[in-house]
Amino acid sequence: MPQALITIGGVPGSDEDLPINIVVQLDNVNIGGEITFLWTITDQPEGAADALSSTTIQNPVFTPKKEGTYRIRLEVNKGLADEKIDTVIARILQLKTREGIPAADETTDAGSKGWKIRLNAWLRLVDDMRADPGRGVARAEAVLAVGNVVHATDAFTIKSGLPGAEDIVVVNKLLATSPDVLSHPLGIVEGAVDGGAIGIGSLIFVRWSGLFQGVAIAAVVDNEAIFVSDNALLDRVAGTNSRQVGFVAAVPSAGVADVFFDGTGLSFDTEYQDKSSWTGFVSGGEVTLAAGLTVDVAAGEGWIGNGLAPIKITWSAVAGLAVQGDNEIHIFVDAAGVVTASSVNPSAMTTIHLATARTSIAAVVMLARHTVLLRNISPRFHQYTREVVGPIQVSGLLATENAPPSLKIDVEAGTYYIFDVRNVVTATVAITFTYWFRDGSGGFTFVTGSTGIDDAFYDDGSGTLAAIPAGRYKKDLLFVAKSDSSVEYHIVYGQETFATQGDAETGSIPAASSTLLEFAIKVGGVVVLETSGDISSIQDERTKLGQFATPVTQVTDYALAWGADFNQIGRFAQGHGTSSDTDNVSLDASTELTVPKPGTMGNLSWNSVDADATTIIKIYVNAVVVETVTLTGAVGTKALTAAVATGDQVGIEWDAGTGPGGSVWEIYIQ
Repeated sequence: MPQALITIGGVPGSDEDLPINIVVQLDNVNIGGEITFLWTITDQPEGAADALSSTTIQNPVFTPKKEGTYRIRLEVNKGLADEKIDTVIARILQLKTREGIPAADETTDAGSKGWKIRLNAWLRLVDDMRADPGRGVARAEAVLAVGNVVHATDAFTIKSGLPGAEDIVVVNKLLATSPDVLSHPLGIVEGAVDGGAIGIGSLIFVRWSGLFQGVAIAAVVDNEAIFVSDNALLDRVAGTNSRQVGFVAAVPSAGVADVFFDGTGLSFDTEYQDKSSWTGFVSGGEVTLAAGLTVDVAAGEGWIGNGLAPIKITWSAVAGLAVQGDNEIHIFVDAAGVVTASSVNPSAMTTIHLATARTSIAAVVMLARHTVLLRNISPRFHQYTREVVGPIQVSGLLATENAPPSLKIDVEAGTYYIFDVRNVVTATVAITFTYWFRDGSGGFTFVTGSTGIDDAFYDDGSGTLAAIPAGRYKKDLLFVAKSDSSVEYHIVYGQETFATQGDAETGSIPAASSTLLEFAIKVGGVVVLETSGDISSIQDERTKLGQFATPVTQVTDYALAWGADFNQIGRFAQGHGTSSDTDNVSLDASTELTVPKPGTMGNLSWNSVDADATTIIKIYVNAVVVETVTLTGAVGTKALTAAVATGDQVGIEWDAGTGPGGSVWEIYIQ
């Protein structure tokens, strides 16, 4: 007689603890007479079905990729008089709970495998974790023990590539000998999920806050403060870097404590909370420019947290504080009340940061107010916001051309934030600014006292400014910075040239110094045509919370473009297309271009192989001559004054003198 007796991995019967995503070998124990086999997975966890390699052979395989229970059925000699049937369970325990979820047809109260006991235990664990959000599952980065103080070091994906994949934190011990103990969120190891020893890669329960029972602490008493020790344990004695993480809730027996643990924050002095819990200082500390490589710092007071409690700090005024030349400089106060200027960015936990400066060889060229938050996790968030998000515009700060046509800029009043520091900027007409360009060795050269955009040169990275090629454009980048005493404007030279205005407007902005990117706000990309004497457009570069501003042309200038070989037969230039700017003209006829919006002709720019000072050009609007221009040479620019309206037809004619062969022409309209 045949039999149906399923084996899983060579062992008859169900398997209550199979590994996930590993090939499982099924088989039947044949005793003779087994003719046909019909395998079926009658139930499996939700999600994409995991299939058998074959349903009709004696020994198929399958790969379970989901946590839960698979019910497997085998029918031997189906439909024959000696038909036999066997059913088994293959269970993948929950990785984070080590409990099993039953199959849909497991319906007995106890069952041979105790499914209901498992289900109830699992549901109780889910309820417990919902009611106790201070407890979670993590992955051990090293060998750990119950009671170790840990912090998150990374993330790890369990069930990676499988249904139900999820990220959990990776943790390791954090000793009080490390300054990181003062600022990192901390947890306490409660044990391995599977109840065994904790090795590298083990899943463990970590308590981030709440009651942790049975801690061995010598001579402990009720209500005593609890700290992190230099051995990454809980203790009544503070470690090298003092971080309180809880207090004793009960002492059930001598030398054993139940600790209310909180690794996510610290308690603070009431006055500290009331006056400065989100600023780090109470009053004073203004930093202002002095002569050359010096700044003045006003007296002030503030607080610095040392991991145990905040310390009130006062400092005296410092006149003429020396700063290092050609560097980014940070002005701060340490726990001893000493005002310092250093090129090293100070610790957010142990100093009060007052300002950041950028210096040339001989002077301070930029000074930005900069206060750091000093409460536990806040400095880390401050650092993230400053380095990743950057300055954020709230209102105003729109840059526009001053009294067109010109190379001067106006900036309207506005407000921006660097994390929680609110900077209010007043409107400035015809700004004075500092120009920045690369010095060829990784730094920058500065031109202070600039009042107009340089339309003759751009920054090619050589360390010396290069002439903009004839007929090409560049885009400079404008920043606004706020110090304690004034508003500063800084412009980074464009670092490439463009064939058309549209290309410049949509092209890359120049690479700026990290000082500008972190401590000033960019507001506009300034586009100019080579030696045009006028700003072509200013693109909106202001950064708003959660988004980057959509580039908008603030100056509505554009150009009509032709390219032609003039000769004695065809004396009119033939239009050769438009720039990438959607506001620019579209071709109407071979010799005329259509005006898309009204304006005034600002200038005529040309580049020709043969033209010279005898060449005379006429400009037509709707077949009427409005401008007659005598060229100055093969390449040049001439000012124009004629007005145009939407829909006007504009053309160029060679009228007299040397024929301007191989030429390109642009009429710039503003």
